[in-house]
Amino acid sequence: MKNGSALFIGDSYTWGQNLYYKEWLKNRDDLVELHEYTESKMVGEFEDMHHSNYPVHRCVLSQDDYNFMCQNRASKLICDELNLHELYFAKEFSRTGTENGGENLDNLLRFYTWWEEYNKWLKIEDKLLSDRKLKLVVFQLTYAERTPIEWLYQLQYAWIRGALNHLERVDFEDIKKDRNFTVIFNTVKLLDGLYSLLKEHDIKFIVWSGTQDWFSVTDKEYFTKLFYNGKSVDNFEDAFHATYKDLDFPVVDNQMYSPPGMYTFGDNHPSYEFQKVICNSVVKKYRKEL
Repeated sequence: MKNGSALFIGDSYTWGQNLYYKEWLKNRDDLVELHEYTESKMVGEFEDMHHSNYPVHRCVLSQDDYNFMCQNRASKLICDELNLHELYFAKEFSRTGTENGGENLDNLLRFYTWWEEYNKWLKIEDKLLSDRKLKLVVFQLTYAERTPIEWLYQLQYAWIRGALNHLERVDFEDIKKDRNFTVIFNTVKLLDGLYSLLKEHDIKFIVWSGTQDWFSVTDKEYFTKLFYNGKSVDNFEDAFHATYKDLDFPVVDNQMYSPPGMYTFGDNHPSYEFQKVICNSVVKKYRKEL
């Protein structure tokens, strides 16, 4: 029996995109040649992309590739450490049972849809799955600029209907004037509201950031920095840039090729080693909150 479940919400950083490169490149003796190939542009329809750009090669990803990714991403490591079931928003017909990519406000709204289903499940007092009760929600923030302007109007409509009472009402013209500020402001309000909701149900809520545009949440009770070797950064992007400041965060698998500090084969996703940094930071925060 496990201690409960943890729900993970985010984008491709959380999903584990490109972790399978670690397995693909293991024991290869032609890394320099491969590096030159993968750093060059693709041909044909994908001529503006590098090899690591999703979805160039997704049609030939095998179940073994997905299995390696799922076994080595931070969510799996966290759940192994805390003895929890690993939950994602389900998607039919996906070999991983989850969906790649994500946008903050969409993810928050989808949580409330999921929450309704979860509460229906609670009411049936499921003895077969009695160890699945939610104990932790881990939310990874992504780029604010991903939020389309249409989402802001939809959120405004939800506010008018009273569906999302944690939103601050903002005038439509203000949305047009300062789009990113409006996105960030209302996203933080929703995070605050979600934190309060989960706290009422004795569920831990931990937020970490993949990008540099969320400085307004770094002092929130639910936020965690990313810790490594006695040092910390506010987000994954800062950790990458820190490699040039001798902070030595394992953002990439540097043993594959030089120079140090490069993304793995043109990739900008957390590396195999950095998944452990995310795991240790979240676990540390979770245990501190107990």
